[in-house]
Amino acid sequence: VLLVVMFTYRRHGGGATAAVGAEGPYNASVAILPFDNLGGREEDEYFSVGITDEIINQLAQVESLKVISRTSVLALKDSPLTLPQIADTLGVRHIVSGSVRRQGTRVRVTAELIEAASDAHLWSGSFEGDLADSFRVQEEIARKVSGELLSSIRGVRPMAPSAVPAQSAAFDALLLGRHRLERRSPE
Repeated sequence: VLLVVMFTYRRHGGGATAAVGAEGPYNASVAILPFDNLGGREEDEYFSVGITDEIINQLAQVESLKVISRTSVLALKDSPLTLPQIADTLGVRHIVSGSVRRQGTRVRVTAELIEAASDAHLWSGSFEGDLADSFRVQEEIARKVSGELLSSIRGVRPMAPSAVPAQSAAFDALLLGRHRLERRSPE
């Protein structure tokens, strides 16, 4: 009798499969929208794309956090959808959006974490620095967002520590190279 009850219980949604929930094995989910290039200069677009990519990469290291791929998010760029509609389309609970303003060797990155269902700001922050600090800026934003998720959603673990490269000129060249590779054409 006990075996029949256990079998029936598991088959009708009990046990480990029900604990996974609608999000699968994740406790939280987030989509990082492409950061806006507020400088407006085409030659600086690569930097805002690069910062977005680096934040996605940093947050993807957080255990139990579902991070939507850059390709899926880019498909909705310049979409007339509201943030709750974008979140519903992507199947996430949280949205990170932001902007990058680069002027000379200075950079200012602003980011905000939004709970999609209520369209409410959970966290907002602004970071300034020299391009020599671009690693610190992107890592700090990712850690702040992760920390906010940690404080609002139980079960999300912090990111593993990462080594920050010492050569910001190399990082800047990497971002420019990625940007140009994505924009290549037969010409």
